[in-house]
Amino acid sequence: MALCIAHAVLPKDGWLTALGIEGTWVMAGVPRCLHLDNGKEFHSHALSRGCDQYGIELQYRPVRTPHYGGHIERLIGTFMGKVHLLPGTTFSNIRERGDLDPEATASLTLEELEQWLATAIVGVYHESVHRGLGCTPASAWCHAMAKSNNQDSVGGAMLDSRRLLIDFLPFERRLVRREGVVLLGITYWADVLSTWIGEHQKMIVRYDPRDLSRIYLLAPDGVYYNLPYRDLYRPAISLYERRAALRRLREQGQRAVDEVALFSAIDSLRRMGERAAKQTKLLRRQRERQRRWRETQNSQAPVAAQASQSPPSRPVSAVFSSVEEWM
Repeated sequence: MALCIAHAVLPKDGWLTALGIEGTWVMAGVPRCLHLDNGKEFHSHALSRGCDQYGIELQYRPVRTPHYGGHIERLIGTFMGKVHLLPGTTFSNIRERGDLDPEATASLTLEELEQWLATAIVGVYHESVHRGLGCTPASAWCHAMAKSNNQDSVGGAMLDSRRLLIDFLPFERRLVRREGVVLLGITYWADVLSTWIGEHQKMIVRYDPRDLSRIYLLAPDGVYYNLPYRDLYRPAISLYERRAALRRLREQGQRAVDEVALFSAIDSLRRMGERAAKQTKLLRRQRERQRRWRETQNSQAPVAAQASQSPPSRPVSAVFSSVEEWM
C-alpha cells in the first residue's frame, strides 16, 4: 500500500526515465480523499495514520455494493483486456486456461511487463479521448488543476519521497533495550539508540516487507532513523521469506525459534529454490529440444516417404560395376 500511495503522490519523471519511456505523467500530488473498498489491507493502522499525517480523508464504500467502485473496476477491466492480448497470457478463468503451462508460455519478464504497462498508460490511455470526460485524461487533469485552489493537490514535487514512503509502511511499537530493538524476531542496532536506552515509552518502528535488513525508528524529535541488523553479516530477507521459514520450522516441530534458526531456515529454503530453478530450466531446455526434434522429424517424414516410394534411376549393381582392385 505504501508503494502505491508513494507512486501516486510523487512525480514520475524519474521512474519513466529509468524504464526508458518518453512522455509525461502529469498526475501527482497529495489527494484530498481515497475511495476504498472494505479489504483488510485498507483498514490497517499504517494507512489510517499515514493519511492523518497528510490530511487525506478515507471513504469506504458500503458493504456489498460493488457498483460504488464501477469507475475503477471498468478501468481495470480495460487494461486486463489489453493484457490478455499479450503473448504468454494465462487467462483469469481456470476453465479458459485449461492445460496451459504458464512456465512454458511465459514470454515477458516483470520489468518488460512494467514497461509495457507504463507505455500503455502514458502513451495511449492518457492521450485518448475518454467517453465519459469528453477529452483526454491528461487534459482533464491539467484543466482541473488550473481551476483548483488546493495547492496540496499539486505539491508532490515538494514532498520528501523517503519520508512519504516510510510514513505509510506497516509499523509496530517497540522499546529500545540495551541489545537494540527487536522486531519480527530480529535484533537491530545503531549507535543513536544509546540515547533512548531505558525509556519506558514504546516508539514507532516501521518496516518494508520487501527488505527487512533495515527498519525505521521514529524518534521523539520526529526524525526517522535507519536501524540495520545488529549482526551485519546477515543477508537481506523479505517478510514472505520469514513467514515461509517459520512455517517450515514449525512443521519440523520447533516452537521456540531464535534468530539463528530463522536465518538458517531461510538459507536452506533459498538453496532449495536455487536447485529447483536449475532443474526447472533444465526441464524447459529438454522440452524445447524434444519439441524441435519432433518438428524436424515431422518436416522430414514426407520427404523420406516420397524418397522411399520412388524407384531408383538405375540398378544398384550398376553402381559397383566398375571398381579398381588393389592387391
